[in-house]
Amino acid sequence: MAGPTCFLLFLSATQGAHTGYQMEVLTFPHARFGLKRQKRDWVVPPLSIPENERGPFPKMVAQVKSNKNKEIQVFYSITGTGADEPPYGVFIMDRETGWLKVTKPLDREKKSHYVLFLHAVSSTGNAVEDTLEIVITVTDQNDNRPEFTQAVFEGSVMERAHPGTSVLQITATDVDDHENTYNAAIVYTILSQDPLVPHSNMFAINRQTGVISVLDPGLDQQSAPAYTLTVQAADLQGEGLSCRAKAVITVTQSNPNPPVFSPTSYTGHVFENKVDAGIVRLYVKDADAAGSPAWKAVFSILNDRGGLFTITTDPETNDGLLKTAKGLDFETTQQYTLYVTVVNEVPLASLSTSTATVTVDVVDVNEAPVFVPPTKMVEMPKDVGVGQEITSYRAQDPDSFQSQKIRYQIWHDPSHRLDINSETGVISTRASMQMEDMKTQTFSAVVIATDNGQPPATGTGTLLLTFSHIDCPGVDSHCLDICQRGPESQDGGGMEQISSPLTTHVLDTASGLPAQGLCLRLSRLEDHGQQWTELKKSYTDSDGRCPGLLPPGPMKAGTYKLSFDTEGYWKKKGQESFYPYVEVVFTIANETHRFHVPLLLSPWSYTTYRGS
Repeated sequence: MAGPTCFLLFLSATQGAHTGYQMEVLTFPHARFGLKRQKRDWVVPPLSIPENERGPFPKMVAQVKSNKNKEIQVFYSITGTGADEPPYGVFIMDRETGWLKVTKPLDREKKSHYVLFLHAVSSTGNAVEDTLEIVITVTDQNDNRPEFTQAVFEGSVMERAHPGTSVLQITATDVDDHENTYNAAIVYTILSQDPLVPHSNMFAINRQTGVISVLDPGLDQQSAPAYTLTVQAADLQGEGLSCRAKAVITVTQSNPNPPVFSPTSYTGHVFENKVDAGIVRLYVKDADAAGSPAWKAVFSILNDRGGLFTITTDPETNDGLLKTAKGLDFETTQQYTLYVTVVNEVPLASLSTSTATVTVDVVDVNEAPVFVPPTKMVEMPKDVGVGQEITSYRAQDPDSFQSQKIRYQIWHDPSHRLDINSETGVISTRASMQMEDMKTQTFSAVVIATDNGQPPATGTGTLLLTFSHIDCPGVDSHCLDICQRGPESQDGGGMEQISSPLTTHVLDTASGLPAQGLCLRLSRLEDHGQQWTELKKSYTDSDGRCPGLLPPGPMKAGTYKLSFDTEGYWKKKGQESFYPYVEVVFTIANETHRFHVPLLLSPWSYTTYRGS
């Protein structure tokens, strides 16, 4: 641009039928020499055009002029929505005078504003002014009636309902401008009520929300089973355009006859550990029509905080059926006293409810002895002597109120080298453990414990024996200590290095053998407890151990995690598993040279602890 210019926008306001125009001039700042002109130094206020204007069209809106027209001939044009973009031709501009014109009536509900760009060029087509953006806003006229969302609204209310009880809500919409005008400000009213009994104003309506509520307490189902209300929605806060609809309100019968227990006291019994076991049937009387909502009983147990019981309604007789929701334990509680109430599906007219007392006696059942722990792992030297005691594996009798004796027996011992004292549960060797056929470092045995109850009950436990990797010359305390601490490294033969401060041992309790080929990862919590850093990824060897988890030396204090890929292990064996992985997180408070974390693993469970 050769020099400072001014782009003038004349805004016209129509008076009468175009008898004159009130002109406004908007002067843009002059450009400064040596500086680049900013395209929007000034935001042009929107032009407003009412919708639904009468003709004749085209009708002048505003005039644009450039001060360059004193020097050269300037030609004007417009682009944008409503000009050369859909909807086309709504606005046009006189090429020589710069008059912006509208060609037809506007509809705000179809398009609320238009964005136009004004251009000024010379006869050669070169721009003499920067493009100017203007926004034309279509102002709303109240030309749309409200519309109800339904022709008929339906609701129900119980007879003798209290004043203020909500019945239903009616809704209407209006597409006019609700933000800048009252053209869509809807007010609701009730125009009529049929029938007019016992009064003409039985209901009221919230003028803003359309919620219809009870105004008079005299609703009676026999005299007026239903009411039809004519309702109105009017815009302009109730003074403008309006529409009507119907609201049908059904008066339902109240429930004057509460259900009553007959009798009010019951006694029942149930065997312990039984779930969904029937205990007792509770009988009720109700004078309402059989099968009606006012007749159907709903039972509740007032004092069953533990959720041990459940009560349902017999749909044929309306009786209450009390059952166990969980297995009961005789040794914990021998008797329960329950308080049961009954109401109807329809709310009662009165607040009184009937209550029954139910006494439930729990019947003792002979339960099988339980081994603690259910799987026991014992490490021992391979050269333990014949007849020498290995460990004691005892079971506990859950039936603490019965003086029963427990006898022990080796149920499954593939090696045929173990013996058990039938009264004490002490396990010892019956043959040497150094035979050539003892090729594995771990084997299992199943021990059973049977009580003398009626009938007798039997529990099982699994014993896992793990041999040390050191051939001790004799079974003395020093040798046992070395064997329990773990194996020494022998020429890298896959055995866990004694120099590693952290060791693990994974046993497959399903097969009684070491878990070979199980992938595991060792990580340490760092960055102020925010992130796990992986230290080692490895696989267990043929003995279920993982050599060299950490380099030789002390294991520094901190929080560590051993992650075992149990799903991958069981998939390779062709078995499904419950746990996709097992993570053992442990904290070492002080620097240590030895930390052992064994894992006993089955497809459905696992056990871990701090070993020695």
